Amino acid sequence: MALCEEPIIGPPHQVMSGEPTAGDPTLEAVQAIVMRIAGRAPVDAGPDTALTEGGFALDSVNMLRAIMECEETFQVTFDPDADFTDQTLSTVRTLSHLIRSKRPG
Repeated sequence: MALCEEPIIGPPHQVMSGEPTAGDPTLEAVQAIVMRIAGRAPVDAGPDTALTEGGFALDSVNMLRAIMECEETFQVTFDPDADFTDQTLSTVRTLSHLIRSKRPG
């Protein structure tokens, strides 16, 4: 997977590149957060791009930054013991689903 050389800059609601997120505001915002924290993105980045190896290449520190920014942005609180699994933190889409599961209603 090739990486863009230019830094990703933009507001959190703006998806800078990659596969369309079908007008899903949560998915779009999560992808923008991840792209901004990663500082670069795979050329074909989209909702199913891996957050770690083979995708955005977030290390543990940047993964924590993304999680904390998602908590603040979406006003949710994650339980690290219950919520953080390889599955829930695998892609932008799975992180977005985790956020939705934490929202009331």
